Amino acid sequence: LFGQPGSGKSSLINRLIGQKLAPEGVRNDVTTEPKAYEWNGLTLVDLPGYDTAKFPADSYMARFRIMEFDLLLCIFDSKFHKADTELFQEISRRGKKCLFVCNKHDTLWQDGKEIIDLEQEITENVRQQVSGSQTIYFTSCRKNTGLNELECAIKYYLEPIKQSRWIQAAKAYTMEFLTEKKELCKKRVTLAAAAAALGGTIPIP
Repeated sequence: LFGQPGSGKSSLINRLIGQKLAPEGVRNDVTTEPKAYEWNGLTLVDLPGYDTAKFPADSYMARFRIMEFDLLLCIFDSKFHKADTELFQEISRRGKKCLFVCNKHDTLWQDGKEIIDLEQEITENVRQQVSGSQTIYFTSCRKNTGLNELECAIKYYLEPIKQSRWIQAAKAYTMEFLTEKKELCKKRVTLAAAAAALGGTIPIP
């Protein structure tokens, strides 16, 4: 995860897994080093801001080994910063998938405009800057909205073995996702039972 300071990356990590793994707070501290959070065989990493004095654009991708991550999430708060455009375009050229997440959806407001109009403006702004037709995921950690759509998108872009880990680790916000968890648990129990039965057939000298 990377993006604007104060956009709620830590809160988003905690809501996705359903536990307070990353420290949250009202202070708008700038991330100065990568922060990795291990959970159920998965690693969620909060990266520092892009194109700063400490982390210039020309060395950012190599320094943080961007292409080695399975999936990138760009977290922003209503307005998209143009300073990141070159990074996103380079990521796209290299074929790496990046999900764009507009967090703090519950705070979107402008006099005389409906929420759906504001969402469309944000979506068009992002698409213009990254030259694509990206889907924008609107989430609210305070109201727990949009999280299921983001969870499903993350699962879709992971390789099969990590899809299973994600289904097991992520918090279920819908009955459909909870059913997936249930079916995965059944399969794991069946495999464990078969392994135990096979082990029981081995004679002890």
